[in-house]
Amino acid sequence: MVKNFEFEIDFDDLEEDDVIQVLLAEGKISIYPNHAEEWVMVANANDVFCWNLPQSVKIPPNELLSVFDYWVKDPEYGVKVWCIVRQGMMPQSRLAQRLTERGIWDLSRYELAPNSYETSASWQ
Repeated sequence: MVKNFEFEIDFDDLEEDDVIQVLLAEGKISIYPNHAEEWVMVANANDVFCWNLPQSVKIPPNELLSVFDYWVKDPEYGVKVWCIVRQGMMPQSRLAQRLTERGIWDLSRYELAPNSYETSASWQ
């Protein structure tokens, strides 16, 4: 079951806690304790670089608002694009094609390395 949330966001009075709550509720980020018992925030990068590969990308605290800006621009794929830019690697070809077709993102404006999962895959 998929549950969609709708939020009214006051961009003039936006605080970090509001950003975290929205992105958590939308399933775009996760927060968990690491081995040092510090809280770590990660962006969901599942199926971004390789199909059926659960992945996440650590969000440095100073980049949280950047992640949010990507989400605002494109609630469906914005956080995934942030992960692509952060990792500096092209997404899997199916996702790259989908992003191009949507017309919101131009991945060619970023200097992205080829997708190492696809270039090293033995089945291709």
